Amino acid sequence: MIRKDDRLIVAAKYNIDSHVEQPLPLVSVVVPAYNSAAYIGATLHSLTVQTYPYIEIIVVDDGSVDHTAQIIESFMRTDDRIKLIQQPNSGVAVARNQGIQAASGQFVAPVDSDDICYPKKIEKLLACMLSSSNDVGLVYGWSATIDHRGLLTGGYMAKQAEDDVFGDLVYTNFIGNASACLIRKDCLNLVGFYNPAYLEQKAQGCEDYDLYLRIAEHFKFRVVKDFLTGYRSTGKGMSFDYRAMEKSRRLVVQDLKLRNPWIPNIVFRWAHSSYCLWIAARANYVGCFKDSIRYLLKAAQYDAALLTNSCYVYKQLSYAMRKTYGTPFRPFLSNCKARLSVPRSPDDGHAKDITLEKLIEQAYRLDPPSSLMLFRERRQKAVRRIIRKARNAIVIRQAFET
Repeated sequence: MIRKDDRLIVAAKYNIDSHVEQPLPLVSVVVPAYNSAAYIGATLHSLTVQTYPYIEIIVVDDGSVDHTAQIIESFMRTDDRIKLIQQPNSGVAVARNQGIQAASGQFVAPVDSDDICYPKKIEKLLACMLSSSNDVGLVYGWSATIDHRGLLTGGYMAKQAEDDVFGDLVYTNFIGNASACLIRKDCLNLVGFYNPAYLEQKAQGCEDYDLYLRIAEHFKFRVVKDFLTGYRSTGKGMSFDYRAMEKSRRLVVQDLKLRNPWIPNIVFRWAHSSYCLWIAARANYVGCFKDSIRYLLKAAQYDAALLTNSCYVYKQLSYAMRKTYGTPFRPFLSNCKARLSVPRSPDDGHAKDITLEKLIEQAYRLDPPSSLMLFRERRQKAVRRIIRKARNAIVIRQAFET
């Protein structure tokens, strides 16, 4: 329950008349959990210490066979904002949807059961949402990568796209994970919830990306330029099953094409090339170097300009081929200008002296970006321009037809 003092503080912060008997905006945090005993405690603790107090925490236990439910129940004994829903194992999309259906709040904050939320996350996302117009359906913040101990690794997602982000999202999922955003409940009621059909096709992994795309077709996005989420990367999660992730994304793109047949095919080729680079990096990370080679070549096949605009592909090919075939391939593309960057093993642990403040400095730093970053920025601008022109052409044609 919200104490009177808490209500006065929050009312002043969000310009709500504290003398009027109206509820503060309720945020429903939805946490799907499956065999999450190792991390669910850290996740729930990070939610119970949020600076914005008026939240409900709906945890959906998706048929766990470990001690997940007992850990959740131990938190429920000390915090009555936590609710537990138990269901047979049905997949992450069904679990999230169950939580959303049970939500009483005006806003929904999805959080995966192994991620953590920094104390001011809900406060800052909600403040951004409340200061935005009603055509903003989603607000997201930046994410810092953490390891199995909850320590920063130095990786992060810190994009700044906002307003009409449909073109940016078609090219790449710049939000990066399912835990980084706050969504209007009315927006979900309009565009639909998470799509459970991907589980039936053994293609879980991109349900959040599919939802973001559907929201971006109708609503604007806003960004809070601060690290609010700790995204856990251990080398063992769903996102590291890159074959299933590729299949999942392919199904998402198929649905996107059906809804938007006017998008030129070149956009999807460039987007798939960018995604293949991401998969290749994942494959390197877990030591599957032959797969890394295959996806790097795929990336170049879908967007040949990569080979002339970035040395990244050559560096990663050189590394993967040396790891796969040994010393005879050491001279491979030795004229590459940049030094080889070796992917960090998940067991290497925490990057020394990394803090959220240093990550923020790095995200804002104006150092010369890498050739790959420059190439992707040019591609993203080109995608935005192509989609804007294609949309305008549709509008003009419809105007003439009427």
